[in-house]
Amino acid sequence: MNESIILGLIHNTALLLAFSLIYDYSWVKDEETKRTGSKLLAGTIIGSIGIILMMTPWTLVPGIVFDTRSVLLAISGLFFGPVPTLVAVIITGTYRMILGGSGVWMGLVVIVTSGTIGTLWKMLRPDWKERHYVRELLAIGILVHAVMLGCTVLLPKENILHTVKSIIIPVFIVYTPGTVLLGILMVKQYTNWQNSKAKENLLESERRFTEMMMNVNLVSIVLDRNGNVTYCNDYLLNLLGYKEADIIGLSWFEKFTAPESRQEAVELFTGTVKGNMAFPHYESILVAKDGTRFLISWNNTLLRNTDGEIIGTASIGENITARRAAEEQKMQFANILEASLNEIYVFDAETLIFKYVNYGAQNNLGYPPDRIREMTPLDIQPDYKPTAFRRLLSPLKNHTKSIVVYETRNKRMDGSYYPVEIHVQLFEYTHESIYLAIIQDITLRKQSEKKLIEAIKKAEENDRLKSIFLSNMSHEIRTPMNAIIGFSELLNKPGIDDSKRAYFLEIIRNSSNRLLQIINDILDTSKIEAGQFSLHLTECDLEEIIRKCVAAFRKSDLLLGKPGIELKVNLPPESSSLKVISDKNRLQQVLDNLISNAIKYTRKGTVEVGFALRTTNTGQEVEVYIKDTGIGIPEEMKELIFERFRQLEEKGFHEGAGLGLSISKGIVELWGGKIWFTSRVKLGTTFYFTIPMLKEQHAQNRNEAAEDEMIDLKNKTVLIAEDDYSSFLYLKEILEGVDVKILYAENGKELMNILESKLPDLIILDIHMPVKSGLACLKEIQNKGLNVKTIVHTAYAMADERARCFEAGCHGYLAKPIERSELYRVINRVMKNTIA
Repeated sequence: MNESIILGLIHNTALLLAFSLIYDYSWVKDEETKRTGSKLLAGTIIGSIGIILMMTPWTLVPGIVFDTRSVLLAISGLFFGPVPTLVAVIITGTYRMILGGSGVWMGLVVIVTSGTIGTLWKMLRPDWKERHYVRELLAIGILVHAVMLGCTVLLPKENILHTVKSIIIPVFIVYTPGTVLLGILMVKQYTNWQNSKAKENLLESERRFTEMMMNVNLVSIVLDRNGNVTYCNDYLLNLLGYKEADIIGLSWFEKFTAPESRQEAVELFTGTVKGNMAFPHYESILVAKDGTRFLISWNNTLLRNTDGEIIGTASIGENITARRAAEEQKMQFANILEASLNEIYVFDAETLIFKYVNYGAQNNLGYPPDRIREMTPLDIQPDYKPTAFRRLLSPLKNHTKSIVVYETRNKRMDGSYYPVEIHVQLFEYTHESIYLAIIQDITLRKQSEKKLIEAIKKAEENDRLKSIFLSNMSHEIRTPMNAIIGFSELLNKPGIDDSKRAYFLEIIRNSSNRLLQIINDILDTSKIEAGQFSLHLTECDLEEIIRKCVAAFRKSDLLLGKPGIELKVNLPPESSSLKVISDKNRLQQVLDNLISNAIKYTRKGTVEVGFALRTTNTGQEVEVYIKDTGIGIPEEMKELIFERFRQLEEKGFHEGAGLGLSISKGIVELWGGKIWFTSRVKLGTTFYFTIPMLKEQHAQNRNEAAEDEMIDLKNKTVLIAEDDYSSFLYLKEILEGVDVKILYAENGKELMNILESKLPDLIILDIHMPVKSGLACLKEIQNKGLNVKTIVHTAYAMADERARCFEAGCHGYLAKPIERSELYRVINRVMKNTIA
């Protein structure tokens, strides 16, 4: 994923966070009572955010862009409902049609399906937030983006496969987790609001309960032995809505006691007046004239005459209807507090000892209830000292603030810590001051904040590295191009002598090789990262390779420009007989990179190249080293030195693209070796790498030197199919000296027309040609059963294309630019019936 995609995703993430704030501040608080106008306005805002998202996309191919509008619309449907989401879909869909491009239909369908899936999910699963909402969010994220992948069928056919390959990983590791994380954030906002609302309701109910308890009145009645009323007070008359004449003389239990309380009350009364039992305290329900029911708690006493006989009862009753209702409400609120996911604490304002701690707090802290009620907030918040903690809460006591909000760490019984956000209020309850603290575990929020900060830092670092890389690439490409173009023009200068011409040609060749090396480094980096880099193992003379590398550097401008450096070779006595199994070219590439760096970062002193044999647990290996007396590598760069596009002195310019060490590491590890270094600033650096001693049968011995010379092609016909006429002339010029008949086809269709009438001995075929590609020609030649040798050549030298070409039936493969010796080698092997 390149830097532009990362920046686009960061911009999109910021906008999605803004979207979540809209839900938090303007929707969740009165979601159920939103009017149509408010819903339309919300949809317009969401649609505007969608347009901004589409203004900061990442582009796959021209006309096909991607952003996080699918996340936005799916979450909009899930949280805002059909009307705002429909408006947002219309707005974003209209803007997507205005943008146009070959991906317009896919974009429109993704917009519609994302909003529809989110809306239907909300309608069909209205209680999804009460279930395992993370699973629900993951399911909708996967569904929305699986549909998004399916919509790629609406792209032009030639873009479908490339698009799917390019977006499948971001879709499932960025878009789907992005949907889940945004959904979790908004669920948390919803939950916080519900908890806040429950808290307000709780406080209001406690206030009403206190008022009711302050207005208690008593009922007073006297009954005779038969249960008839002989006396009642005014409070009872007012309570039941009767006049005194309507009650006196009537049966208390038959007329005024509710049926469900009557039997128990009669049995108690009868047993008492008969002297069989004491008249206990009990409760019964009274029914008023208008049908209103009251719960009364009775305290009773027996009335006796002068002879001691029981003549009736006198009862004082407390109307506990409101109290019982309040108790039931309080129990409900207590259950709410216990079930709250947040931690809730009530502690004394003077001693700070906990008076109440809900189950959520006990569960999270791990302390048993009896122990936690002996503790104070200072026992679980060790970051605060007593004086500092009381100072923190002093605005509540001074009444300068109604609430104090702060963040700290809570300490569990097992010693672990977790971050929390705490809301504290002061209350006066039963003539004492108490603090109510509601604590939210913000571990996930802190993790998200940390990840966001790290992502921003990484993006800033990537942007800085990109600027450095582009600056170096501009220099690295323009410098050899300047020499190539400049000296090419000087070759046309009249009167130039042969020695100057040869000198100019050498400069052009060296500059071309330097430019090619930059391109090859970038391609090698891509191959290593894609796992397409391969080695060609042969038996190699390590001493010879090292001596040739050192000899080449001793003649190079890089070393000649630093006369204060001595390049030395230090080889063990047994080096002349030592053979290793490795990729000769890649081994030389690693040596060139490390020796070049050593010379580049050394002003004076020595650069020494050597190796030694080592015995390990797995067998023998060769340990090669390149030691310099240069500037050394500082500690802060040691972890980054093998990363691509990184250079030792990034604030200043140094020649190179910053790829050499990254490529060298990839090559060494690919053949099973290790690469590392030791360094001291201003004293020098030593790089080491190992070459395992592989068994000889793994090598593919070949006498390549003999293949550099062209075999006899006399009376042979070679057909060159190449749409670039300059490339054809180059190949023709190379082959004309070997007495061969050359035919030319400028595209694939012309090639197949020639094969209808004449079958050459060899076809040199460019893969990328107009009208009909070289790959299509290969398949057609194979299908027709034509007996002809084919060598393909291409500038797109990637491992997967090489495999496709051999699968299509070619016999040899060349990557541009083509050197004469390499062309001869491949032709020789193909004509000898060997795949090359």
